[in-house]
Amino acid sequence: MGDFCFCPLHKLHFKLHPGCILIEEREFKIYLVLEKKHVDRVDISHWLISASLKKGLLQADKEWLNGDAVTIIIARSDTIAPTLFFDFYELSRSPEQQEILLAELRNVDVFDHNMFQRCEHLSALINETVRLHPPVPASGYRQSPPTGIMINQTYVPGNVTIVAARYSLARLESAFEYADQFVLERWTTKPHIVKDPRGFAPFSQGRFNCVVKTPAMREMRLVIAMIVKRFQRLLTDLRDHFAIASSPYQ
Repeated sequence: MGDFCFCPLHKLHFKLHPGCILIEEREFKIYLVLEKKHVDRVDISHWLISASLKKGLLQADKEWLNGDAVTIIIARSDTIAPTLFFDFYELSRSPEQQEILLAELRNVDVFDHNMFQRCEHLSALINETVRLHPPVPASGYRQSPPTGIMINQTYVPGNVTIVAARYSLARLESAFEYADQFVLERWTTKPHIVKDPRGFAPFSQGRFNCVVKTPAMREMRLVIAMIVKRFQRLLTDLRDHFAIASSPYQ
């Protein structure tokens, strides 16, 4: 399953645990097949499956593992696909940012995640993209208690649905200067234009924080770095190619 597309689950066929667990989706039933093999590199599912293996509960935990597998795949795709789209959309509008990013990535091994930690401009690109174009613009719905509640000296009646839309929060001038503009430097050389960091919560916060935030960030850094290094320069004169234009009459 690619980062830019959504694959129907009935076509899913992938290795959840490299060399050890094979997941096959057939008629919406996922089967676990255990293969005894040595694994040099482990992935996110290794820790989930190993925990069940150590307790001897692999079969009992099958439904939980199935759910975890689907959650990891869908959650990452649902976040990564639109974010990558807007990453390259914003880069295509800013040739100077492309040059800065390419210079930063020129000597970086894209398969070394530790080197990405030093790529401030790459991280700033992703942060600014998810600030302006959050993959989940509005979520985290809550309901006030039946008796009502006071929030910031404002009374909210009982049984009222409350939502703090990430899209709106990230565009508040009280939280960010030039809130509607794409300014990468707010995450690097101009931190003072971030007035209130609480306005930046694209992955949510607290115990409801996105469980796949770290692997999603790693994958986005990898994809962006590979494409920027491979093509050097992105198109800057873009138009809507989905619109139908009539040809001159002859």
